[in-house]
Amino acid sequence: EIADVDTLNAEYKKKQELFTQKSKLLEGKKASVKLYEDEANSLFDLESERANKIERQDEYIKDFNIIKKTIEYLKKADENLKIKYRAPLQNSLNKYLSLIDEQKNANIDIDFYLTLNEKEGQKSIEYYSKGSQDLFNICTRFALIDVLFNKEKPFVMLDDPFVNLDDKKLQNAISLINKLACDYQILYFVCHESRKA
Repeated sequence: EIADVDTLNAEYKKKQELFTQKSKLLEGKKASVKLYEDEANSLFDLESERANKIERQDEYIKDFNIIKKTIEYLKKADENLKIKYRAPLQNSLNKYLSLIDEQKNANIDIDFYLTLNEKEGQKSIEYYSKGSQDLFNICTRFALIDVLFNKEKPFVMLDDPFVNLDDKKLQNAISLINKLACDYQILYFVCHESRKA
């Protein structure tokens, strides 16, 4: 039996719509598969990047631990050096301070912070005038030279170190330079005749 043409056309149209619908569904599934494939490839890249970052993190942790240990060793070495040089530095400093004022006596703590003994007690170096501080600093520099150079003495260059001194302190300073010149070769530069040694 042959169905009429209209029935066949209607059935054909239905089949064509169903085919179009299934084709769209298939395209959607293909797009989903492509998306999943891209995500899978991206996941592979992310896994590779993660592995690289973990490896770099391990290197950073290793470097951090080395730096941390280095800091510990440097702090310990710093403490040992301070302990080793504090007493000789203080003795040498007091030797030079006695050249400018026999009453002056200094203390140096473990961090090389300088205080001076006075009748009223210990005074920080900041307590004194700028000129006095300059004198103390010169004495400290020569004390450091004594401590650091055992066998040979280097030449010392001073560029107008007493610019802040009053007349009385200036005479003490010039006297100090003349006494130090017996043991050291000193290049002493001044800008004014009054400070000439």
